[in-house]
Amino acid sequence: MKTSTWTLLSLILILSASFVFAGDSVLVENGSSPGQTIRCWHLKEEWRTDPESDDMVLGFVVDVACDAAQNTYVMDYQQQETYVFDPKGKALRTLGRKGDGPGETTMASKILVGSNRFGLMNRYPLEIVWLDAEGDPAGTTIPVLGEDTEAILGGWFGRLRHGSLALGMTHNIFGETEIINENMLVGCGLDGTVG
Repeated sequence: MKTSTWTLLSLILILSASFVFAGDSVLVENGSSPGQTIRCWHLKEEWRTDPESDDMVLGFVVDVACDAAQNTYVMDYQQQETYVFDPKGKALRTLGRKGDGPGETTMASKILVGSNRFGLMNRYPLEIVWLDAEGDPAGTTIPVLGEDTEAILGGWFGRLRHGSLALGMTHNIFGETEIINENMLVGCGLDGTVG
């Protein structure tokens, strides 16, 4: 019974796919007015850094996050630094710096903020560099896929929730004539164990 159900389901999927890939064009007809209500957003400035100060120059901002105390973290990709502002916009400190040493990053593009944890997610190779409240190195998490400790992983998304990580990443597999990229969304422990 199970075999015939799976056979029938497979046949239906194959027939459905043949219509999708047959090259027939699909006609989409839109009405004269939008199907959803038009929403206008009116933005209100909460705060800004001191425009007269030369102490801080932001380059290419790639991520912004807030912590439980409503402090704002702004990541500058060019400088590989994250600026921390209090709820009124006062600059508190700078976390991280460019480099290959402890607590340093070269391609960080995501901020991971949790209770008593602050991390910078390095895009390639994928690793999370942890810093303490003063910006001193507090360890590194390097995700590992099962038994493949040599896997080359790239990261494009990360969130820290309840002591574990949710990561959007790419697993690069190098063949003799090609490179295969597998994109995946995984859960990861702070020790780097994926799964």
